[in-house]
Amino acid sequence: MLANDHARVGPKHSLLLDSPPGIGKTAIVNNYARSVGREFRKIDLGGLIDPQELLGFDATYRDSRPGRIISALAGCETANPIILLDEIDRTGSHAGAVANVLWALLDPGNLGVFVDGCLDLPYDVSGVTWVATSNSSERIPRALLDRLQVIELSGYSDQQKLTIVRNELYPEILGDYALDFRDDINVSEAVIERLVEFNSGDPGLRTLQRWLQSLVMKLLVADLEGIELVLRPGNVASLLGLDNQVTPERHGPGGIFGPFSGGTVLHLATAIRVSETLSRVGAVPSEKALESRSLTPRHMLWSRFRRLHRSLGIVRVL
Repeated sequence: MLANDHARVGPKHSLLLDSPPGIGKTAIVNNYARSVGREFRKIDLGGLIDPQELLGFDATYRDSRPGRIISALAGCETANPIILLDEIDRTGSHAGAVANVLWALLDPGNLGVFVDGCLDLPYDVSGVTWVATSNSSERIPRALLDRLQVIELSGYSDQQKLTIVRNELYPEILGDYALDFRDDINVSEAVIERLVEFNSGDPGLRTLQRWLQSLVMKLLVADLEGIELVLRPGNVASLLGLDNQVTPERHGPGGIFGPFSGGTVLHLATAIRVSETLSRVGAVPSEKALESRSLTPRHMLWSRFRRLHRSLGIVRVL
């Protein structure tokens, strides 16, 4: 779709890359811009509330300045850059004015003209390719979402993670620490597979990258201190503080945890009991209660579990 947009004659279509965090949406757009030889700039929208940050502050104000949009376009010094609107879903529900600015900017009917409040001059943006990213398109206002072509990117499978870590992440980390020439600083294939196993519930790669960096640093520090440290699948969890991590082979009764992105199996220790209650309204006894099932989590009070149930999202008891 990006290639078709690059070759299209006529109005360009704005794209939205929607996926869980850590998939590499920014890297995808950046690599595409490099491959077609176009300038690339990113505008961060996360937490943005004031629309003037995008539109620019009026020249009549003492602290007037151009907005983020015109500043990014000016930095490109070209008429057909690729502009990334990062985290378009994180402007917040209370920031409707920001969504209105983006709606007007991405509207195909605006004839490709943008006016910055500080410069107060029309600027031709018909050659700009706008690409937005989000972690959850459900949090984007419907009117704005209708102006975007949504491309949903799924999370990585365990096999894909193994390939990426082996061929990309691990060599890159060794290069960052100038350890690519050291044969004694090594994370074995079995250890990498164990890390991927621990990370199976995460759709992205950021946690894996952080774990690998931590292990490489531990190996380096141990080498400088003259301590022998051998990484094995059995001790990698304790080194990273993952002793209580639930792994796929630790089965048990539980439920399904479904947040807005990703998802995993929520394991709970449960017990079933039959209870009988008798309540009174004045002197009139009520009927016996039906057989009930109750969750009694291990290491957790019932009240704390109820708070957890409400905060996590959707929990379905198996």
